[in-house]
Order: sequence, then structure tokens, then C-alpha cells
Amino acid sequence: MTEPPGFPIERVLQGYSFFRGLLLLVYVGFLALGLWTQSNPELPAQAGPMGLVIAGMGALFGAGVVASFFAPREPWAWSVHGALIALGIPLCVTTPFALAMGWVWLHPAVKEHFGVETNEAMAREDES
Repeated sequence: MTEPPGFPIERVLQGYSFFRGLLLLVYVGFLALGLWTQSNPELPAQAGPMGLVIAGMGALFGAGVVASFFAPREPWAWSVHGALIALGIPLCVTTPFALAMGWVWLHPAVKEHFGVETNEAMAREDES
């Protein structure tokens, strides 16, 4: 019997980079919308503070996405990236990508790429 082909980790990481870029665009859009809402004098007075909240969320989460591009390949970073994927689920634009990435992110090959101990890796260590 032949071995099945390996898991395409490079394609997963390319797809994840695309997802992060899309997520960053959404958060930059939040930032722009919040700043526009806050500075637009034609809107009701209550829109100003809400604009600051929206801009703050866009800036905070956008900074998290940017920081993820510099995260090392460590087990803790796998969890941070997983949380970032989960943050993309409630946003309509990124929901399909986040659900697909979340499913793939749990694959043992992705975990091993980040150095996360999996049950399969522990079983291989026990056999040797």
C-alpha cells in the first residue's frame, strides 16, 4: 500500500495569510468608519462617542492582526492564531474563510508545524 500524500502545510499558510489580509481590511474599514462617524457634524451628537468605540475596536483588533504576522512558530502562537480565526467568524465578510481555516487549523500537521504536541506525536514517541 502506498502512503497518502502529505498535508499541504504551505497551502494552509498561504490561505491563512489571505485570511489575515482580509481580516485586516475589515478592521481598517472599522477604523475608517469610526473616524468618519466621529468627525461628521451632520450626524446626531450620539454618533460621535459611538464612532470612537468603533474606531477603537478597529484599531485594537487591526493591531492584533498586524502583530500576528510577526508571531514566531511557537506553540503559544498556534493558539493566538486560532483566537484570531475565531474573531473572524462573527464578521460576515470573513465567516466562510474563518470556518474553513478553523477546521484546517486543528489538523495535526498544522499543530506540528507550530510545535504543538498532538496525540499522534505522543503515540509515536511512546513507540520509540
